[in-house]
Amino acid sequence: MDKNEMEAVVGALKRINRCLDERFEKDADLYLAPEQVEEIKKLIYGGKYDKLVKECSPVLKKFSPRVMVNVLVKNAWLMRKSKYETLRPIFDACEYNYFRKVMTDVFENRIDMPTKFRFWLIATCLEKNSAADCRRMIAQKSIFLNHPTLKAICIRQILKDEPIDKRYRQFNDYVDDSKNLLTQEDIVNSLFPSSDFTDTIRSLIFNEHIKQASDMSRFWVGRLEASDIPFIMGKFKEFCRQHSSHFTECADILGRLYPISKKNFSDFAERFAAACACMDGNQKAKLARSCLGRTSTEDSKTLQAALIKQGISNVEKGDLADTDKIIEILSGNFLNGRKLGYLVHSFDAKYRDDYENTLEQIRQKTSENHFVKFCCALFKIKYWRLDYLVYVIDKLIAPGTDKNDPLVKEVLEHIHDKNILREFKFDKNYGRIIAFVKEKDFSLFEQLTRY
Repeated sequence: MDKNEMEAVVGALKRINRCLDERFEKDADLYLAPEQVEEIKKLIYGGKYDKLVKECSPVLKKFSPRVMVNVLVKNAWLMRKSKYETLRPIFDACEYNYFRKVMTDVFENRIDMPTKFRFWLIATCLEKNSAADCRRMIAQKSIFLNHPTLKAICIRQILKDEPIDKRYRQFNDYVDDSKNLLTQEDIVNSLFPSSDFTDTIRSLIFNEHIKQASDMSRFWVGRLEASDIPFIMGKFKEFCRQHSSHFTECADILGRLYPISKKNFSDFAERFAAACACMDGNQKAKLARSCLGRTSTEDSKTLQAALIKQGISNVEKGDLADTDKIIEILSGNFLNGRKLGYLVHSFDAKYRDDYENTLEQIRQKTSENHFVKFCCALFKIKYWRLDYLVYVIDKLIAPGTDKNDPLVKEVLEHIHDKNILREFKFDKNYGRIIAFVKEKDFSLFEQLTRY
């Protein structure tokens, strides 16, 4: 018998042994009679997952969790229904070491099963993994970790028991390597409850993600709660005192920290007004107006009252233009930046909740040139309201228009200058904007999304 024949015989014997091992398990409690296996397979095929759970429950004890996991994984190809979460009690009851052993072939993609079930199985296993196992998987660059959700689960397992300062630093390092982790907000949120934050962490968030723009500014500000307002606004006040003659720098920081105001606007307003009072001369009113321009009508009353307590008055929004006034000014011969700014602030304050219908009304009664100028001013001045930018993309730019079109160029320049693709990852309009950039200028898309 030559070498090739010998290898063929040995391979065949190994396959036979493996089949026998699967039929006659080393552990007696894993053995099932053929009719029992068929019974489970019929339940799998019929999607009767709740019946499978009952049959290995502590009450019936017909099958052990290990037996059920073993048969389920090997016969997952029979699955037609995708309500896999129903099966969780079986996998939760199974000993981790045995579950992990069964998962070896799943990780290596050696067992035929629905893609969604494979994903669910891997996620379920990773949720039980030790930090050491997850570190090893990341170090080995396991192929299934290319999926951002699975990688986020793995990272959560690694970091969840670390001290908050170490958790903060290591998470930022992981994000530097894989920015798509930020899309897994539901998973990573649990890593950073505000109750864990120390003043050191709050200070790092302010200095690294609010004081200066970062790819993670929105993520970290989103982790802050009402209890964090006093510290963060104290830092803002300190910055305003140090830059009392530089309204623009203070307004930029205000834009990044403003989302925290939603957690407790009354407290935010009082502390913002105290910060405003640190500014020089007319810089106070400019910063106050910058904040008023972001607030709802109801909140603006609260803010104005807080400003008056600090001796800052005459910063009301002023007389706001209605649609007739906006149309009248847009129809004039001379449309300068100051007029556009007034119209933008008026429109946003009065019509932001019904902006699309109102814009269509204005469009019908003004020249297209002046209407486009107004819409461009809208998305530039109120850059954090991406609805206005998407309106221009969908309503004013015709399908098939190339990147050399003046309006397309203006939109792309704005997206680049304001770092929209990194600063607004969690906005509901993000997908539409990134699709627009990818379609119109792929090289710019690559530049703005390269990490």
